[in-house]
Amino acid sequence: MNNKERIKSFCSVSLLAAAPVLYGVAMPESALTRIDVTAAVRAAGDLRTVTANVTTRSTDYALEKAFDGKTAAQTDGLFSDYFIGGNDGPVKNAYAAGGVTLEYAIDAGFAPGKDIVIDGYSILSVGAHAFIRMPGTWQFQAFDETSGSWVTLDERTAYAGWKEVKGTADTPDRADGRFRFVNSKSYRKYRFLITAPYWKTSGKLTEETAKESNQGALQISEIQLFGYVADNIDGKVNTGLLDLTAFARESGDEFRAVNSNLKAANDDLKLENLFDGVGSNRFFSNYAASVKPAYDDGGAWVEYAFDEAFVPNADILVTGYSISCATNSGFSHALKRMPCDWALQGYDETAGDWTTLDAYHDFTCWEAVACAGTPSLGFRFDFPNAVAYRRYRLLISRQYWGRAGIDPVSSNIGALQLSEIQLFGYVGTNIAGTVGQTTTEHPLKLTAWANVADVDTDQKKLSPPFAPIASNSACTVTVGPVGSLVDGLRHDRFLCGPTEMPFDVYYEMPSNMFLADKDMVLTNYVLEVNEEFGNYAARVPKAWRLEAFADGRWMALDRRSEATWSEEAFTFGKKSYTAYKVVCEIASEKRFSATRYRLRIKSLAGATDFQLSELTFNGVWGTGIANPPPARKGLLMVVR
Repeated sequence: MNNKERIKSFCSVSLLAAAPVLYGVAMPESALTRIDVTAAVRAAGDLRTVTANVTTRSTDYALEKAFDGKTAAQTDGLFSDYFIGGNDGPVKNAYAAGGVTLEYAIDAGFAPGKDIVIDGYSILSVGAHAFIRMPGTWQFQAFDETSGSWVTLDERTAYAGWKEVKGTADTPDRADGRFRFVNSKSYRKYRFLITAPYWKTSGKLTEETAKESNQGALQISEIQLFGYVADNIDGKVNTGLLDLTAFARESGDEFRAVNSNLKAANDDLKLENLFDGVGSNRFFSNYAASVKPAYDDGGAWVEYAFDEAFVPNADILVTGYSISCATNSGFSHALKRMPCDWALQGYDETAGDWTTLDAYHDFTCWEAVACAGTPSLGFRFDFPNAVAYRRYRLLISRQYWGRAGIDPVSSNIGALQLSEIQLFGYVGTNIAGTVGQTTTEHPLKLTAWANVADVDTDQKKLSPPFAPIASNSACTVTVGPVGSLVDGLRHDRFLCGPTEMPFDVYYEMPSNMFLADKDMVLTNYVLEVNEEFGNYAARVPKAWRLEAFADGRWMALDRRSEATWSEEAFTFGKKSYTAYKVVCEIASEKRFSATRYRLRIKSLAGATDFQLSELTFNGVWGTGIANPPPARKGLLMVVR
C-alpha cells in the first residue's frame, strides 16, 4: 500500500467498539472485540464469585445482584448501612479499617487458557438517595498472582462526575458513571477499594444528616467490567496509538472540556459537536459577529482539555489529529470555510504558555472522504511529540477563502465551519519523553507537510509562505503557476511550453520546516493530470529521472523510460473527475534523507507542451530511519 492509500485508509477505521471514529490507525486492539466481560461470564453460567468486607442490609440485597445485569430495582446489589440506629454500621467501620472492598473473581472454568484484560467499568445506583450513596474516592484493583498483591488499575479521588437522573412516578432515581483506563495485562480477580463515600467527599451531607433516612449508606445496584477475552493478548492491548477524543468520550463527556473564542451560530451548531464522533454534526460560527473579531485579536481558536479525573496521574501525549467538515450540504462553502493556516498547540502549565506542536501554512490538500458514512472534506496530520499536556488547541489564523481572495461577507462565506476534530496519541504512566524518540516511520504526504510553518510568538500568526518549486528552463507558461503542482488540488493544472529538453522541475523542502531535525525519506511519488484538460495523455512525461541532492551532488533515485498510467475517479466539490496518474516507487536502497529534489523530464508522450495537475511526494519521517546516500564512485588509477 502506498502512502497516498495509507492516508486515505485513515478514514472510517473504528478503534473503539463502542465509539465509532472518523479517522484511525490500526492499533494493537483493533482486531479484537471489546465486550461486557461480566455479561460474558454470566452467559457462560455465572462462573464467578463475589465477596465484600461489609454485610448487606437484609436478605433483599445480595452481592451477586450487583453483577446480574438487572438495573431496575432498588432492592438489588450492594446496600450496606453506614449507621445502625445510633451506632456505627458496617460501612463506617470498614472505612475506619482501610476501606470497603468489593471483590469479583472469574473462575478458571470461564474461557480457560485465554487472557482477560479489563480496561473499563461502570457503576450504577438505583433508588432513593442513589446519587448521595455512590462512592466518592476509590481504587479499582487487580490481583497479581505472581507477586501476591493488588495492583491499582484506576483511581478516582473525590469524584464528582456522577450522572444523576431524577425519577418519575413510574421510575426511580438513578445515578451512574462509566470509566475507561489503560491496561494491557491479564488478570482474573478484581476489586473495588472504596475509601470514602460521595456524600462526604462532596460535602453534601454531614455525619448527622447522613443518619437521616440512612442517606449515608453505600448503595451500588449494578457493576459492569469491560475489556477483552482472547488468546495471546496479555501485554498487547491499549499499548498503541489511540483516538484520545473517543477514549475520553467513552469514559463520559465530563472528562473533557471544550472552549473557544468563537460563538456558535445557534444551539444546534454548538462547539461540542466537534468532538462527538458524529461526522454529520457541525460547529458553525458566523463571520462578522464572531470569526472576524477573533482574527483581529490574533486568531480563532478551539480548545480541548482532558480533565484531571481522566486517567489520573497518567501522561497524555498527542502525536496526531484530524480535521473534517461534512459536505452533504453546501459543499462549495465548506471548502471555502476550511482552515488554511493554523497551529496545533499544547498548554505548558509550568511556563503558563502555549507551545506549538504542529503548524501549517497555505494548506490546500483537503481530500474528499467518507467520514462515519458522511461525505466530508478532511485530512489527518501526524507529528513527533514526547511532551505530555492536558490542554490542546487549534489556533487558526486564515481560512481557504482568505487564500483564494474571496469576499468573506458575501453569503457568510467567512464563517468557520467544521464537523469533527480528533486527537490521536498515547496514554500511560511515565511515557513523556519516550514516545516518538526511537526509530519510527509514519506515512506522510511530504508535499503537503513541507508547507509547515512555525508561529510568530509575538503576533501569534503563521510565518510567510514557502516557494518550494522553480523551473530551470525558459518556457512559456500557459496555465497556472508552477507552485500549483503541489497545492493538493488534483482538478487544476500547470501547462507550459518548454524551449529545451531536459526540462527540470525543482522541489525543495524549506530548511526551517517543522521537522528539520528528523529524517525525511521519500518512498514514492505520484504524477497525475485531470483528464478533463485537452490533450492530456500526450502532454505528460514519457521519459524522466527523479534526482535528490545529497553529499554535494545530484543522485538519481528513479528512472523511467516507459510508465504505465492508470485512471482514478475522484470528486471535488459536487463534480466528479478522472485522474490520469502513475505511482512510482523508490527502491529501498535509495531511500536516504534529502530535502532537495528535481524531476528531470527528458521527453514528453507526444506533444510539445508539458502538463500536470499534481506532483505528490510521499514518504516517512523518523529518527534514524534514513540510509546514507550512495558512496561516490572513484576512479581507478593504473600505473604502468
